[in-house]
Amino acid sequence: MRTLVLGRTVYIHTDHCPICGMLRKPVNNRRIERVANLIQEYRIAEMKHINGKSNCLADYLSRPSDDPLFDVDYGLESKLPCSTSSNLPNPCQPSKNILAYMTLRPRQKIPALGVS
Repeated sequence: MRTLVLGRTVYIHTDHCPICGMLRKPVNNRRIERVANLIQEYRIAEMKHINGKSNCLADYLSRPSDDPLFDVDYGLESKLPCSTSSNLPNPCQPSKNILAYMTLRPRQKIPALGVS
């Protein structure tokens, strides 16, 4: 997915509110600083917060492929109205320019191996 997105203008619509201000505020946490550095590789035009109930494609990429909701058209026509005030495409309406919607999850901590 990275190779498809690099070099293109990216609009991020997320229900994770803290990530919206990540690039505008100073970072005091090393973990958050790593994520901010990764995000800066992309040409992000805007990060916009979407209310969780209006995010029609939340968790789409993390669903198992045998899930009946894992369909090409799943979530493109939400029953909930979206509240977008900018001139960006409405995330709840089908668009040919949408590559994917994704949510990031923290990695699970792996226990350190004991050195003997």
